Amino acid sequence: MVERTAQCQIASSINLAMVIQFVKKANQFNSYILIETDKSTVNAKSLLAMCLLVPSFINCTVTLRALGTDAEIALAYLKDMLSDRFKPCTNSREKISS
Repeated sequence: MVERTAQCQIASSINLAMVIQFVKKANQFNSYILIETDKSTVNAKSLLAMCLLVPSFINCTVTLRALGTDAEIALAYLKDMLSDRFKPCTNSREKISS
């Protein structure tokens, strides 16, 4: 199993569209992908699970784990998404708050 750690710098809310984008990208890979915080571990390919996990993303370290033929590529891409693209939400209708 390949493991990567990514530091998330996310404001107190996150844009739902970004969570959907993350889940869609995770589903493009063949590997089994998990995302873990200090509170729980969920399947990164599950939109419901990711929405439930998002409140614990705020200013934390998450661990990405993957098992499969494209695990290295998947984790590198998803780590970049977590580190660079999860920005504060500007549209209040698409927020997930803690």
